Amino acid sequence: MKRKMSVCLFAGMIGFSLHAGTIFQPEWTTKADLKTWKWNAAEIARLLPGGILELHLDQPAQKHVHGISHVIDAAKIAGKRITISAEVKRDIKVYQKWQGGKLMLSVKYANGKYDYFGFYMEPGIFDWKKLVRSFDIPQDIISASLFLGLQGATGTIQYRNLKLETGDTVLDLSKNVNMGYADPVANDGKGGWSDQGPDNDGSKFRWKQTTVANVPFRLLDPAKNGGKAVMTFANKRLPTGIESTGLDLSGGGSTANWFYLLHTLTFPDSYAPVGQIEIAGSKGAQTLKIVNGRDIANWWMPSRKPNAFPALLWTNGGGNQVGVYLSRFKLNDLGTIRSVTFRKETGSTANWIVIAATLSEKKYDLPENERFAPVAGKEWKVLPLPQKGGVIAGSALDISFLNDGKPTGTYGRVIINKDGHFAFEKAPDRPVRFIASAEAAASFRGHWTARPQFDTKEKTREYVRQLRMAGYNMIRIHFLDELLLMKAEKDLDFNSKILDNFCYLLAECGKNGIYINIDAMTSRLGYSKGKRWGWSGSPATPGDFKFAIYYSERVRRNWKDGVRKLFTYVNPYTGKRMIDDPTIAMVVGYNEQEFALSPGFRDTYAPLLPQWKAFLKQKYGTPQALANAWKGAYGAPASFDRLAIFGKDDVFRTDAYGTDINRFLEKLENDIFHFYKNSLREIGYKGPVSAMNMGKTFRNAVSRRDYDFISMNSYHAHPNGYASNKNGGSGSIEQGSSIGNAANIIRGFISMRRYLAPYVITEHLHVFWNRYRYEQAFVTGAYSAYQDIDGLTGFGSGLTVNDYSPMLPFLINNDPIAKSQELLTALLFRRRDVSPGKSLIRLTLSSDEILKGASCDALSTAQGKLILTSRFAYTCDTKLPLKKNETILGRSGSSGLVLDAWYTNIADTKDTSFDLDSYLNSLRSKGALPENNRSSDAKGIFETDTGELRMDIPRNYMQIDTPRLQGVCAEAGTKAKLRDFEVRNMTTRGNVALISIDGTRPIRDAKRLLLVLATNALNSNMLFEDKEMRFMLKGGKMPILLQTGRFEVAFRNGSAVKMKAYALRMNGERLAELPLKRNGSELVLSVDTAALPAGPAIYYELTAN
Repeated sequence: MKRKMSVCLFAGMIGFSLHAGTIFQPEWTTKADLKTWKWNAAEIARLLPGGILELHLDQPAQKHVHGISHVIDAAKIAGKRITISAEVKRDIKVYQKWQGGKLMLSVKYANGKYDYFGFYMEPGIFDWKKLVRSFDIPQDIISASLFLGLQGATGTIQYRNLKLETGDTVLDLSKNVNMGYADPVANDGKGGWSDQGPDNDGSKFRWKQTTVANVPFRLLDPAKNGGKAVMTFANKRLPTGIESTGLDLSGGGSTANWFYLLHTLTFPDSYAPVGQIEIAGSKGAQTLKIVNGRDIANWWMPSRKPNAFPALLWTNGGGNQVGVYLSRFKLNDLGTIRSVTFRKETGSTANWIVIAATLSEKKYDLPENERFAPVAGKEWKVLPLPQKGGVIAGSALDISFLNDGKPTGTYGRVIINKDGHFAFEKAPDRPVRFIASAEAAASFRGHWTARPQFDTKEKTREYVRQLRMAGYNMIRIHFLDELLLMKAEKDLDFNSKILDNFCYLLAECGKNGIYINIDAMTSRLGYSKGKRWGWSGSPATPGDFKFAIYYSERVRRNWKDGVRKLFTYVNPYTGKRMIDDPTIAMVVGYNEQEFALSPGFRDTYAPLLPQWKAFLKQKYGTPQALANAWKGAYGAPASFDRLAIFGKDDVFRTDAYGTDINRFLEKLENDIFHFYKNSLREIGYKGPVSAMNMGKTFRNAVSRRDYDFISMNSYHAHPNGYASNKNGGSGSIEQGSSIGNAANIIRGFISMRRYLAPYVITEHLHVFWNRYRYEQAFVTGAYSAYQDIDGLTGFGSGLTVNDYSPMLPFLINNDPIAKSQELLTALLFRRRDVSPGKSLIRLTLSSDEILKGASCDALSTAQGKLILTSRFAYTCDTKLPLKKNETILGRSGSSGLVLDAWYTNIADTKDTSFDLDSYLNSLRSKGALPENNRSSDAKGIFETDTGELRMDIPRNYMQIDTPRLQGVCAEAGTKAKLRDFEVRNMTTRGNVALISIDGTRPIRDAKRLLLVLATNALNSNMLFEDKEMRFMLKGGKMPILLQTGRFEVAFRNGSAVKMKAYALRMNGERLAELPLKRNGSELVLSVDTAALPAGPAIYYELTAN
């Protein structure tokens, strides 16, 4: 098989940035110019005026190939990118398929084999045409020649202006690489990339290109190189990786002033060297140190560093941005380059991956990121905002009709009814859903540019009043322990002002029927004094209570004493202790505690050694029994006292040792929940209790088997590098669509829904400045309603009673797009505009099976997509009877988990062990899905069994079609026709939705409607590194800018004759009346949001009143 080393591309496709040196350019003016050519058919050639060589053959001859050739100095082209160009005119016919005119370079290797690089010239009559192509020549050639002529053809072919130029030395790493781009199996020590599996590999790396960010590179095709394409260096996770490897360039004649490197880094450690490159030449050698944070950085959410440009980016299995970096190094005068050697840095634990490297005499300018700063103009307009947040009572944005306004406790405490939903003691058969605003530091003491909301009683009262009008019926209190211990001089020394402000908020909520979901502990130092975000510490004075509470009596005592002091404190505004106040609806023992035992965040489990020994002693009784179970491996000791603690990589083992580790960790997690619940019961609290609210592995599912309710946090487009910037001035974010990743966020949430247990999403958000955050209400809100869960909490601060301020991630209150999504969600979810699914798929998990081999796995991508077609829940109880409209499903395949310092998501994989389309067909045949249900994994279309929700993943399209709410999330140019509502034009991507706000009347009968046109909003003076807005350099300031567009919608309504349309300010105030076109019961509204006289709007009121 021919070993062709590059894909032929027109030079225009790779640019003319090659450092060209002409090494061959014949003149063809006299016969003397042909003396150095070798002829195999002299009788067919002649020279014509103008430097033209003509070859002519009238009829097929005995020889198959007819032409002339010229020797090319192999040393001048070895390892280089060359460009061959010529003008060609021809009139030829072929007598063998795929043959014709020839302009071809042949190269020979020491083993006698050849490679050929050239042009295919199809038969026919063609006038003069310039042909230009570039090729990467292997380093190890021993000879070369250029051939012109005819092969398997007759006729005439003419050549002029022939030229062969050499460019840069694009290093041929084909003999050095050890891994491929794709990695089918994680942690198997082979395969590809960083050995993290298909959810975190380079399978989407675009290797079919010859330049990257203006620089020529030789990117390898693994199919032509034994599956290998990259150099992955040794590290503690992949000890079999490369320690050192080099290239011998002594056979060539390369000189260079610059060295270019395409590489990336996984599992980065500190800002330290990760590798080095030694370049040796005839005049000396130079060593380049590759330093994390300067020349390279984490491949997740890559951002520009002093000598690292994010050159190629793609999205991994969890929907996160990943990529590779281009670095440039100035070389000394090394003379002719003899060798290049790559070495891993001794002591580095990072995973350094090298994809390509190039030596050049030219300084290529790395692309200036096309910086983007939104400016008020045609596309972005200043959004007219009221001075303060909130809405006007009675306006179209006042949806207080969702709340009856009666004080908490009117119907008794919140309980769990027989169907596994929240209800009230006095109305157990009527399930209740909660939509909550999460409140933490920002509202109590201010945060970055956000001002406090609970610092005066007047503001607190207005805040609660606005909550009711916005449709909320719950607040989630978060980080109260941190706030209470602000500036404390001793443990449990509560801040009296914060405590009083909280008590007043609690009292006002009680009066207005607003309930509370509270974290008993949130911060890593709990109710102790000290640096609130402390990460350091020791077993004696631990700095991370989330981990230490598993082994430290001091930390457990701090939890119990702090909770007792808070929950038994008599509220001066109600005269009640918190434990007696029905306003406190539910408690989470410790926010996101599963991070404490996760191997992704735990360097050592050493403090757990005494408990580990006790666990094994209780299970096995004798060291011999333990040694037999472990088959003598892992240092099975002669006595339990000599046991060592396991390492974090051991958590992933699936043998007896790994099973024991995961049984032990599961026991710790279950025991800590019972500690929380029993402690709360001891002081008299009677409400539902939950604990770990982030982890989505199967072990987490087993650990939650006794929880009163399941709580869960997750985000779409969680920023990177943002939280450390006090002014919110920089960071990076994924700009992908949540519809485009098949609603990964909701699939992750529902994968952890336990059968017959209430489920509350305690944190969610499509985070600012993601441009698709207009999808939030449809993806999270609508599917939550369809899955019939019990609570939703956008994070954080759903509204403000202060003056508007610049938008920030994790603060909804100043983000007009996020606020529009909260309004839609309140109606979709609380008003139940989206109906619950008709059928339920019950995933049955075996606790033994999970703990033996699937503890760190998550629900497979294929099975998870069933969440988009049917209600879904898991159970570890295999004996529960099957109810009507339920289908039992066994676990098949798995996904990984995307772990970040602040959140987790399911990582989509290519596991094919579960045939989703076949299963969907079986559901249709059994009646669990309607026969006309359009769900198809192959097409990327998923429709719920109610027909109300449909997602078209390739198009980033989702529609909701219910009697009271109809709309689409879609890209620009989309048209859609729903039962009463039609989108005829949208020039900007966004959420276009029509909602009845006339009680429970459907759209066609309602006398008051609300149209939402949600696009994107940014702060003025924001600055991004690129047009995609992935990397933010400046957070910006007021005023807020709205992305404009032209929209045309039509709808049917029985009061069409009386309908009027108004653009609204964000508080519901009418800004301007807009013209409506009428055609019987159909109305058409055309809006150019850039041309509205008072400025653009998101909301439009349509009223017949």
